[in-house]
Amino acid sequence: MLSSDWEVVHDGSTEAANALQAARDAMEAQDWPAFLALCRTIRRQVEPSRLFYLCGRAWSAMGEKDIALLFFDKACAIDPTNENYQCLARHS
Repeated sequence: MLSSDWEVVHDGSTEAANALQAARDAMEAQDWPAFLALCRTIRRQVEPSRLFYLCGRAWSAMGEKDIALLFFDKACAIDPTNENYQCLARHS
């Protein structure tokens, strides 16, 4: 489920693992401001297109469709072969 949204490149540090878990927890709790703040700390542990996609989901959930579209477009630009990103970019 949520874990499938994360493609993590582990750096082996406890701090990184804790930040990733905190981000997962914030997302599950739908605490979008906390999740977005944590995204700034986990950006080196998450594949870039996936991070932009997840941030777009957070912005969309907060009702900020225009901002979400920017993040979905960036995810699509990084990984143009991902049909999910293309669909989100078109329908946001």
